[in-house]
Amino acid sequence: MNQSPGLSVMIPTWRPNPGFLETAVESVLSQSSPLWPLQLELVDDGSPDFDVAVFAARFGTHRVTCHRNERRLGMAENWNTCINRARYPWVHLLHQDDFVIDGFYEAIHAGIQHAPEAAAVFTASYFVDSTGTGWAPELVPMKAPGILKNWLEHVFVNLSIQCSAIVVRNNVYRKLGGFEADRPFTLDWEMWRRIAVNHPIWFDPTPLACFRKHHGSETTRQRSAGEHVVEGFHSIERSRNLLPD
Repeated sequence: MNQSPGLSVMIPTWRPNPGFLETAVESVLSQSSPLWPLQLELVDDGSPDFDVAVFAARFGTHRVTCHRNERRLGMAENWNTCINRARYPWVHLLHQDDFVIDGFYEAIHAGIQHAPEAAAVFTASYFVDSTGTGWAPELVPMKAPGILKNWLEHVFVNLSIQCSAIVVRNNVYRKLGGFEADRPFTLDWEMWRRIAVNHPIWFDPTPLACFRKHHGSETTRQRSAGEHVVEGFHSIERSRNLLPD
């Protein structure tokens, strides 16, 4: 098996819950491997009550690097800052509340090796609460790892990919122009669509990433405001332009 060219795990932050963020960082550090050159960086969007440098230092010298935006850019542009700062050919955007399970990066590495034509590799996910307790819905019915089948259903019709579960080629993110700021609730869904139209995606059905749903998350705030409903309809209409005639 060939050596992986390297992975940038980028964690965008904005006024994070320190406990959740520590869980996210430790879930990455516990899986470091000599086969996988690693960059682990926190990219803070100018949080007024969070010192990202002090937080990063608690994990030891040079294990976790950090960057702080001079002003708040917003979610999409902070994610794009993560991409622009990523040094390696593969990028994992791990949200501050989420985490990965032992074996996640091994599964991602295996997918990259088995499908060099793939632009992205993802696994199934757990949906967990504030305590880390959760369940793993079977959103994609594949029983064995392989190139994602029926991608129109799983990427365009349904959102079967959680951001914490997918690793994407850096040059694909850059070629597509990054995330779009005018769709704060569906910006990840639209990115996966743009990738799927042009490239194969590898899927591993083992749930190895955890998407945390809790009352303080940005997703919960948007849902309570009803923003996701209107934007979801606009996103579906917009995605039709991506499909071939």
